[in-house]
This record gives sequence, structure tokens and C-alpha cells, in this order.
Amino acid sequence: MDLLTLKTWSPDDILQAVEMGLVIKKNPECYEGLLTGQTLAMLFQKTSTRTRVSFEGGIHQLSALRPALEGSQRADVVAA
Repeated sequence: MDLLTLKTWSPDDILQAVEMGLVIKKNPECYEGLLTGQTLAMLFQKTSTRTRVSFEGGIHQLSALRPALEGSQRADVVAA
């Protein structure tokens, strides 16, 4: 499921995502390494240091790789 807009998400989809986020936040050790071997790219339309650092921290905690991208910056996260 992509999070480019919530317009296509039902209220149940949103609730499920929030509940899963709370489970992960409560038990982060259960999810460490979940993305080992995956590469995620962050593209931001506007510079957002806090968002970038938050995403980088989460990607690191899940053991995924994050290539350094410069130039076009949009807030999409893409799993490769």
C-alpha cells in the first residue's frame, strides 16, 4: 500500500495503519531487521529536514539501505 494521498484510503485502512504503527512503536525489537536486503528511496518535493531524518532513522532501524539521492526531492518512499 502506498501513502501518496489518503484520498484512496478507507477509514478502516487508516485505522489499521495507525494501529500497526502503535504496535511497531511499542515493540520495535520485533521489527528490527525487517527490511534487511531491501533498498528504499526517499524523494522530497520540498526540503524537510525533520521528515528526512525521521525516515532515515526508521529505515536504519529496519535494516534497509537508503541510497543518497540529490536534486528532485519528493516525499515518496519506494521499495525496490
